[in-house]
Amino acid sequence: MKILLAFSVALALVLTACSTSSTEPATSSDPSSESSISGANVRKFPYKTRVYNECAQEFVDFEGEIQLVSNSTAVKNGDIHRLFKINIAASGVGRVTGEDYNLKENYSDNLTYDVNTRTFEGETTQRRIRVISKGSSDNFYVKFKYHITLNNDGEEVVEFRDNTSECGG
Repeated sequence: MKILLAFSVALALVLTACSTSSTEPATSSDPSSESSISGANVRKFPYKTRVYNECAQEFVDFEGEIQLVSNSTAVKNGDIHRLFKINIAASGVGRVTGEDYNLKENYSDNLTYDVNTRTFEGETTQRRIRVISKGSSDNFYVKFKYHITLNNDGEEVVEFRDNTSECGG
């Protein structure tokens, strides 16, 4: 099961690296940047990144805000459900065209852990990236979904992956 957890962490790191060539969240000592909503831990940071827009064939430098949300809940059967989300909102300018863009990115990772058998039962990861042109250039969309379910012996019984990208108006 340590392999699944290591895979989850590695996957999150790889996913972040896939669409961004540099990520610079700033650390915040401001207590107002952290809050609790229904037991969730919410933190916000300034965010800078560079994304390659396949539709316009150019890099776009973005600046905005990243919001990190994490929450753990105990389920009636004793399992623990762990939710981790990243929401990004930023604006930027294309390096070649000078086109203005908005970046909207959402990432979620849901893990279910059986406390009785001390094993992970499953994980679902989803990521959506939207690079929206404010002008005439095509918008760029990326969707990624991954799911795995394990039985009580830790054997994989379900695995699903889907990754798509497209250009559109």
